[in-house]
Amino acid sequence: MIKQFRNIVTNDVFMVASLESQSLVTGVQTLLQLDDATVEGLPLVGADYKITPTITGRYLVMAAIEWAASATGIREVSLGNTGGTMLYGGNTCPGGVAGRAMQQNMIDVVTLAAGTKYGLFAYHSAAANLVVNYVNFYIQLLNTMHN
Repeated sequence: MIKQFRNIVTNDVFMVASLESQSLVTGVQTLLQLDDATVEGLPLVGADYKITPTITGRYLVMAAIEWAASATGIREVSLGNTGGTMLYGGNTCPGGVAGRAMQQNMIDVVTLAAGTKYGLFAYHSAAANLVVNYVNFYIQLLNTMHN
Protein backbone atom coordinates (compact mmCIF):
# COMPACT_ATOMS: atom_id res chain seq x y z
CA MET A 1 0.00 0.00 0.00
CA ILE A 2 1.29 3.47 -0.88
CA LYS A 3 0.73 6.19 1.67
CA GLN A 4 0.34 9.77 0.58
CA PHE A 5 2.07 12.36 2.70
CA ARG A 6 1.19 16.01 2.85
CA ASN A 7 2.42 18.93 4.87
CA ILE A 8 -0.02 21.19 6.62
CA VAL A 9 0.86 24.34 8.45
CA THR A 10 -0.01 24.45 12.13
CA ASN A 11 -1.27 27.66 13.66
CA ASP A 12 0.36 27.31 17.05
CA VAL A 13 4.06 27.91 16.43
CA PHE A 14 5.34 30.81 14.39
CA MET A 15 7.53 33.86 14.47
CA VAL A 16 7.61 37.03 12.45
CA ALA A 17 10.45 39.42 13.13
CA SER A 18 11.88 42.45 11.43
CA LEU A 19 14.92 44.66 11.42
CA GLU A 20 14.77 48.26 10.37
CA SER A 21 18.46 48.94 9.61
CA GLN A 22 21.84 47.45 10.46
CA SER A 23 25.34 48.09 9.10
CA LEU A 24 27.31 44.91 8.29
CA VAL A 25 31.10 44.64 8.12
CA THR A 26 32.53 43.33 4.84
CA GLY A 27 33.50 39.65 4.88
CA VAL A 28 31.90 38.79 8.25
CA GLN A 29 29.01 36.37 8.77
CA THR A 30 26.76 38.55 10.97
CA LEU A 31 23.81 37.61 13.16
CA LEU A 32 20.99 39.98 12.25
CA GLN A 33 19.64 41.88 15.24
CA LEU A 34 15.90 41.49 14.86
CA ASP A 35 14.18 44.25 16.76
CA ASP A 36 10.45 43.70 16.31
CA ALA A 37 8.90 40.32 16.86
CA THR A 38 5.51 38.68 17.00
CA VAL A 39 6.16 35.36 18.62
CA GLU A 40 4.01 32.46 19.68
CA GLY A 41 5.79 29.32 20.85
CA LEU A 42 9.22 30.34 19.49
CA PRO A 43 10.65 32.79 21.99
CA LEU A 44 13.45 35.17 21.17
CA VAL A 45 16.09 34.24 23.73
CA GLY A 46 17.60 37.13 25.68
CA ALA A 47 19.55 39.70 23.71
CA ASP A 48 21.14 37.22 21.32
CA TYR A 49 18.39 37.59 18.68
CA LYS A 50 18.00 33.84 18.27
CA ILE A 51 14.96 31.59 18.43
CA THR A 52 14.67 28.33 20.35
CA PRO A 53 12.03 25.92 19.01
CA THR A 54 10.07 24.13 21.71
CA ILE A 55 9.13 21.32 19.30
CA THR A 56 11.51 19.26 17.13
CA GLY A 57 10.14 19.13 13.62
CA ARG A 58 10.08 20.41 10.06
CA TYR A 59 9.78 24.18 9.73
CA LEU A 60 9.07 26.52 6.87
CA VAL A 61 11.68 29.29 7.01
CA MET A 62 11.40 32.45 4.89
CA ALA A 63 13.41 35.65 4.90
CA ALA A 64 13.40 38.77 2.77
CA ILE A 65 16.32 41.14 3.10
CA GLU A 66 16.96 44.45 1.37
CA TRP A 67 20.58 45.49 0.91
CA ALA A 68 21.61 49.11 0.37
CA ALA A 69 22.84 50.04 -3.10
CA SER A 70 26.21 48.52 -4.04
CA ALA A 71 27.29 46.77 -7.23
CA THR A 72 30.31 44.95 -5.79
CA GLY A 73 30.68 41.58 -4.09
CA ILE A 74 28.18 38.88 -3.20
CA ARG A 75 25.29 38.72 -0.72
CA GLU A 76 24.19 35.74 1.39
CA VAL A 77 21.41 35.09 3.91
CA SER A 78 21.32 31.88 5.98
CA LEU A 79 19.80 30.22 9.02
CA GLY A 80 22.48 29.26 11.54
CA ASN A 81 22.72 27.44 14.86
CA THR A 82 24.19 28.41 18.24
CA GLY A 83 27.80 28.18 17.06
CA GLY A 84 27.14 30.25 13.96
CA THR A 85 27.30 27.19 11.68
CA MET A 86 25.23 27.94 8.59
CA LEU A 87 22.66 25.22 8.24
CA TYR A 88 20.02 26.14 5.72
CA GLY A 89 18.98 28.50 2.99
CA GLY A 90 22.48 29.70 2.12
CA ASN A 91 21.10 31.81 -0.70
CA THR A 92 24.05 33.54 -2.39
CA CYS A 93 23.70 36.09 -5.17
CA PRO A 94 25.89 38.73 -6.85
CA GLY A 95 25.79 42.36 -5.81
CA GLY A 96 23.09 44.63 -7.15
CA VAL A 97 23.09 47.49 -9.61
CA ALA A 98 25.01 50.64 -8.69
CA GLY A 99 22.66 53.19 -7.17
CA ARG A 100 19.81 50.74 -6.53
CA ALA A 101 18.92 48.76 -3.41
CA MET A 102 18.63 44.99 -3.88
CA GLN A 103 16.13 42.57 -2.31
CA GLN A 104 17.15 38.98 -1.60
CA ASN A 105 14.80 36.17 -0.57
CA MET A 106 15.33 32.81 1.10
CA ILE A 107 12.83 29.99 1.55
CA ASP A 108 13.51 26.49 2.82
CA VAL A 109 11.88 23.62 4.72
CA VAL A 110 14.28 22.48 7.44
CA THR A 111 14.42 20.22 10.47
CA LEU A 112 15.03 22.13 13.70
CA ALA A 113 15.71 20.58 17.10
CA ALA A 114 13.87 21.59 20.25
CA GLY A 115 16.11 23.46 22.67
CA THR A 116 18.67 24.51 20.03
CA LYS A 117 19.16 28.20 19.29
CA TYR A 118 18.91 29.41 15.68
CA GLY A 119 19.47 32.84 14.17
CA LEU A 120 19.29 34.60 10.81
CA PHE A 121 22.73 35.52 9.45
CA ALA A 122 23.84 37.74 6.57
CA TYR A 123 27.15 38.02 4.73
CA HIS A 124 28.47 40.29 1.98
CA SER A 125 31.76 40.93 0.22
CA ALA A 126 31.12 44.49 -0.99
CA ALA A 127 34.07 46.87 -1.18
CA ALA A 128 32.98 48.58 2.06
CA ASN A 129 30.59 48.01 4.96
CA LEU A 130 27.02 47.68 3.73
CA VAL A 131 23.66 48.52 5.31
CA VAL A 132 20.78 46.08 5.46
CA ASN A 133 17.75 48.34 5.03
CA TYR A 134 15.20 45.85 6.35
CA VAL A 135 14.58 42.17 7.04
CA ASN A 136 11.38 40.16 7.34
CA PHE A 137 11.83 36.74 8.92
CA TYR A 138 9.14 34.08 9.24
CA ILE A 139 9.34 30.56 10.65
CA GLN A 140 6.47 28.13 11.12
CA LEU A 141 6.18 24.53 12.22
CA LEU A 142 4.86 22.15 9.56
CA ASN A 143 2.82 19.16 10.69
CA THR A 144 3.32 16.08 8.52
CA MET A 145 0.25 13.87 8.24
CA HIS A 146 -0.41 10.75 6.22
CA ASN A 147 -3.54 8.96 5.06
